[in-house]
Formats: sequence, C-alpha cells, structure tokens
Amino acid sequence: MKKLALAVLLTMIAAAAFAGEDAKDDSLNGGFCYWGFQTTWQPQTALDSQLSSLGYSGLSDIGMGMIYGGGFLHHNVFLGGWGAVDFGSSTSVNTNASMTIVKDSGCRGGIEVGYAVLHSPNFTLIPAFDLIWGGADYTFETNISLSNFIKNPVSFAPDFNTGNFSIGASLMALVPFKENSFTGLLLKVTYLYSLSDSYGPANFTDVPVLGKQTVTASVSFAFGGYDRPRPFSGDTKPARVIRDLEDRAKEKATNQTTNQ
Repeated sequence: MKKLALAVLLTMIAAAAFAGEDAKDDSLNGGFCYWGFQTTWQPQTALDSQLSSLGYSGLSDIGMGMIYGGGFLHHNVFLGGWGAVDFGSSTSVNTNASMTIVKDSGCRGGIEVGYAVLHSPNFTLIPAFDLIWGGADYTFETNISLSNFIKNPVSFAPDFNTGNFSIGASLMALVPFKENSFTGLLLKVTYLYSLSDSYGPANFTDVPVLGKQTVTASVSFAFGGYDRPRPFSGDTKPARVIRDLEDRAKEKATNQTTNQ
C-alpha cells in the first residue's frame, strides 16, 4: 500500500508536468457533488500488539465504507470537501475472557484544494491536497445479565475512542456519462499522514501509538456541470475594443480614399 501511495503522488506530479498547453490555457468553471463506496487501509500495528498481549485477536487493517463530497472549480482551481463513514465493524475477540472489542465506526472528513491539470469533454483529472480530521469508536462487549450490568455498567460496557488530524493528497479522475458534463463516475485515491492523534474519553497513560498512514480508494457517482472552456489567446475584452476601433478607423480611411 505504501508503494500505491507513492505511485499516486508520482502520477500527480507526472500529470501536472505533461498536462500540456491546452490544459494550461483552458479556464474551467463549474462544480459537482458525489456519493459512493470506499475501501480503507489503515493498519494499527501498535494497538493490535497491545490487544494480542492481552489475549485478543487483531483488528482488520482494511475496511469498507461510504464517501460523499463535492466542490467547485474556478479557473481550474478546485475547492471542496469530503467525508467518509466506515461500514459495519471490525471485531477483536478474547476467547479466554469471553470479551469482544468492536470497532463500531470510524469517520473522517475535511477540506481539499486542487487544480484541474487535465480536461477534455470525456475526462477530467484533479490532484488535490487534503486537511482531514477523523477518528474511531471502540466498544467492549460481553454476555452478561441485565441485573449485573445495571449494578456496574461502566465495568461491563466501557468504550474508548481515537482521533487524529492528517494531511494528504488525492487524485480524482472524473469520467462523464456524456460529453461536456460532470455527471458520471468519479474515481478517487487518497493518501493521508497523521500529524497528531489522541485517545478518549479518559486521560489514558499507556496508550500505543496510532498508525500514521491511511490509504483510501473509492468509486462514486458524480453530479454536476461546467461552462465549456474556451482557449485563452490573450484576446482580452479591452484589446478587442481597441482592435475594433483601429479596424473601423482603417475602414473609414479606406472609404475616404476611394471616394476621392
């Protein structure tokens, strides 16, 4: 997965380098939103090691979930945001104590800024930089009578959560169902690196370091549109006005010469 993340970044650099003059001259303005499915790779080696030392099986590094987001483009600059929620749960079982740790949910979201380095009626490529906040909830579950649970619920059903702040990079490829539209399929790959993390709700002391790297890949349905880009040739409105006046002056001078 680390090689995949490196390949994504190299692809972004190559796309920007070889976009060509047409991509630089086009001024793309529009917007889109999207919703789809996502797979996430987020290893928690230290946490799994601590769970294993206490008799629990490890949590899965790979999860499935839902992603949603959107944004707008102005002169090819993309400003948007996205969020993601994990499906189901990842379970760690302690057979000796008949206890189960369930990763109930995980979510993340934030903002991203990018640039449309490639665009055609049938394809748009947007690399972006991300600022993302996220976390996950973990719950201890066991088989117990209701009366015993009511006596001391904290002892039998505690939970803890984790949070983090990450920076990263994404690569979005939008393939429309018809030309000159943003309505179609959006393929997205994101690499995130956590700058800070935390545990809660208590002030835990012997906490393992959370995994720093996350890689996600998603397929979404996108909905949106844009103004059809026109190549920029330096022909600004003031320049056109001046040229028109010059052409009229030349035409008038030619007519006067002919009449004489």
